[in-house]
Amino acid sequence: MIESIWSCQTRNNCNNHGSCVGNETCQCTNSYSGVECQQCAPNLFAYPSCTACPTCVRGRPLCNSSMSQCDCIDSTRIYGPLCQYCHRGYYGATCEPISIVFAFSPTSGLELANDTEYDKPAFDISPPSRTLTVARGTQQFITATIYNIGSRQSGTLSIQVPTDQTYFSVVTPTVSPIPIDGNATLIYSVRILDTDLLSIVDLESQIIDLENQISTKISLRLIIVGSDTTLVNVTFVIEDEFTYFVAGQPHVANATLTFVSRNLGTTQSIRTNTEGLAQIALQADLYQLSVIAMNHSSFTSIVTIDVSLNGRSYSIFLQRQAVTYTWTVTPTKFQDEYDLTLDASYDVELPIPTVVISPSIININDLENSDVSQLELTLTNHGLIKVDNVQVILTDKHPFLKFYPLKNGSLGEIQANSSIIAAFRIERLNVTSRKRHAVSPEVLREDPCLSSMTVYEYYCGNKPVGVQLQVPFFKESMSNVLSSMGAIASVECAEFPVQPGNLFNIVPWLQAYGDDSSSFTSAYEVSLIQHPNLIRDRQRIKKIIKLVPKAISIGKCFSNFDKLNAACNPFVGPELHSKSSEDPPVLAAKTKLRRIYTAVRNYFTVYDQIYGGTWWRNISESTTLNYAQWFSAFDRARQYNSELGHFVSTREYDDLTTTSAVPLGINVSNLLLYYNHTMEAWILNVTVDPSLPYLELNRFVENLNKYDNDVQAAQVDGYDDIFSSFQWALKQYNTAVVESKSRRSVCASVNIRILQKVTFTRQGFYAELQMQNSNEVSDITNIKLDIIITTSDDNIRVVSQLFSVSEPTFDGSLMDASGNGTLVHGTSGSVRWLIIPYYEAAPSEAQWYRIGGNLSYILDEKLLNIVLVPATVLVQPNARLDIAYFLDKYVIGPDPLLSLAQQQISQPFLLAVLISNNGHGAANDFQMQSGTPVITGNQKNLLINIQMLSMLINNTLQSSPSLSVALGDLHPFTTTSIQWQMLSSLKGVFNSFNASYTNKNPNGN
Repeated sequence: MIESIWSCQTRNNCNNHGSCVGNETCQCTNSYSGVECQQCAPNLFAYPSCTACPTCVRGRPLCNSSMSQCDCIDSTRIYGPLCQYCHRGYYGATCEPISIVFAFSPTSGLELANDTEYDKPAFDISPPSRTLTVARGTQQFITATIYNIGSRQSGTLSIQVPTDQTYFSVVTPTVSPIPIDGNATLIYSVRILDTDLLSIVDLESQIIDLENQISTKISLRLIIVGSDTTLVNVTFVIEDEFTYFVAGQPHVANATLTFVSRNLGTTQSIRTNTEGLAQIALQADLYQLSVIAMNHSSFTSIVTIDVSLNGRSYSIFLQRQAVTYTWTVTPTKFQDEYDLTLDASYDVELPIPTVVISPSIININDLENSDVSQLELTLTNHGLIKVDNVQVILTDKHPFLKFYPLKNGSLGEIQANSSIIAAFRIERLNVTSRKRHAVSPEVLREDPCLSSMTVYEYYCGNKPVGVQLQVPFFKESMSNVLSSMGAIASVECAEFPVQPGNLFNIVPWLQAYGDDSSSFTSAYEVSLIQHPNLIRDRQRIKKIIKLVPKAISIGKCFSNFDKLNAACNPFVGPELHSKSSEDPPVLAAKTKLRRIYTAVRNYFTVYDQIYGGTWWRNISESTTLNYAQWFSAFDRARQYNSELGHFVSTREYDDLTTTSAVPLGINVSNLLLYYNHTMEAWILNVTVDPSLPYLELNRFVENLNKYDNDVQAAQVDGYDDIFSSFQWALKQYNTAVVESKSRRSVCASVNIRILQKVTFTRQGFYAELQMQNSNEVSDITNIKLDIIITTSDDNIRVVSQLFSVSEPTFDGSLMDASGNGTLVHGTSGSVRWLIIPYYEAAPSEAQWYRIGGNLSYILDEKLLNIVLVPATVLVQPNARLDIAYFLDKYVIGPDPLLSLAQQQISQPFLLAVLISNNGHGAANDFQMQSGTPVITGNQKNLLINIQMLSMLINNTLQSSPSLSVALGDLHPFTTTSIQWQMLSSLKGVFNSFNASYTNKNPNGN
């Protein structure tokens, strides 16, 4: 016991090597001595460690007040804290080199130094080091295992710990020899007294094998903390200038105190009350204390909270500030979004759309003889694509029926498998019924189609193709000829061609006539066939003459047909004579129809020769009475017993040309002259002037022969006559054309789009500046902050380009930080940025960066520049995603070009995506949200449906297919696959497929 008249508190509390007794004397621990415990106890050296002088194996100890260590004999050969080791290549008690002598001759030798490896033990300790946090007044036992990994059994091991401390002791001071590959357990005791200091103590334990002159060690770090059962109550008083210069000595209220103990792993905060006091009970330890208060500078320091402070006050001074700011950088996470657009073009081969008009026939007689005020036509599109620009144009040539469309111009489009109605208002002019019947046939004769049609267009590729349909008007008419020529059946010249390519629909006209000429006795038959010069051709001519009434009646319709060739159906000639590359069935049917068409033409040519022209084709039922009267007079003039016999005399000529019964539409003078010239050539056998018209016999007979051959050919084909043959040939041709068109196709392209959104969580940082202007008068102006990001190593570099910095967001009174910001006195505000590291900031491993900045502003006309203390952040590697899409090119499904019997059901096609993370960071919470396939381009309004059947993720079938999936975390260097199986209602081909994306992170880049 050392006594002193001074308080031991004035002696630095016994230099932390003892304790005060009665506040007057120091009681030193065993290793220390002196009034203030300021020196080592006897036989201990190297203050303040105060250890015993070591026992050196190959050296001498050096011990004095400042050191306690071994001085090895030769440090080039010997090393170790006890000089216990030989360097490599040395051996023995004095670590001598081994020499080997090789004899080369009796008189010479060579001496070499040799490193020799020899069997010896070697040690491995687990664990080689320990760190313990130990509370005062507690004891712990720790163990370690020592392994002999050498080639020789160890000697007896001596376990030593420093003797100048009381915390660490050995429970197993010696260990028996450890065999090769054997092990032993070392046991230590750690005991901390209530009086031990709060500190961190580093200790070592030596394990020595004296026999083999080797050793090893165990390291131990002790963190001494206070007992959790004994808390220290401290009252903290926060002061500022007002405490000393203002009446009442106020303290700082609402100051926040934060205590952080790294040893205990605790963080506690407390706020001062209105009196500026904060009381807290803490476990004894070293704490990092931070104090912040508005309008004050901050305070940070390491303080020792020990029992000596129990019940006492602890004062902290904060300097008042008129302008305060706080710069913080906090880690955050955000959703990175990518908008992906998948565009595909899908092509389908379709039949050409067909439009059908209903009703199929419009009877003009019904409209003329009724009070119907509206005509409605239904137009139906039987195709799979729309038709455009549909127009219905009705005639304006009818003398007393006028048609006015309820909608002028184009009716628009007709969607696939849809119909529209074209409505017309009918107005009737004030004419008598007699007038109606008198004039209407004339109109039909002049305009057999009534100039009425429906036109529309469809697209083949990008080019519109026009189609024209005739509106099927129909007019009943009667044709009567001379009674002497026999009765003629009623003829209906209807069903004109209603579609380009139908050539000529004269079949109904031909069917109206049978070969019924039993009651006919022609003047030609009497006058010509009985002539001796024509006996050889009598039977052939007779066949033709018998058909005269048919020819006259059909001629009227055939004339209309000729007009149709030019007016209604400009494709008649080209279709029959073109050499286009149609299907073989169409070409075969066309060849046959062309041959029979030529036969029908020859048939009409024969009658043109008989009558000296084509006038007979235009016989009108309104003039049949005149025809009958005139032909009766003509027949009498040609009788054998007439004035000139078979010839027409001058008197007879005058009578026939001047009679009131001269029929309209015929030049009787030319007909009579043509007749007489023919009689001259045939009966008198004279040569007629070639400039005069007459029936040339050789040509006539030639055409008769052609006709006879044509009839025989028709009969060989199984038909009664050429007209029946023509009827079936035309039917076969039309059938072949329809079937060919069904095989023709048009390509319809549909643009399909799928919109997807990919989101995953990424790392980011919020940088925030908070400012407060506590001045009572002055405003802060020209506030500007430039964020600066640098590396954290010794070679500091500005690397702001590796980060995305958002536009600032403001709160409070601060509205700008680019040099125009203002904070009026007595207000506060803040500005915040989101900082996102780019991939290059940490491409393969985590990197440290510092985020700070330069703050400047003007206060009281003074420019202040402040360098913000940067915050250190750790940037983790980002994910690097590669997204690849795959789409089946050919899609199997119903083919619009095939019949129902040939169809096959839809087969699934595949849309797949491979998502590969080729980065060193994970894409957390990865989600892919997709919309349903949307048709964005469908120029032809194709009727098509695409649906999803199933979904597989990594080849695993999902219970419910969806275009939206959540994949969780995509770890580095992994690949995930998603497959959607889909169906199309129509067969087709994807001829293009593109994917594009845009990134929408919160910073907009």
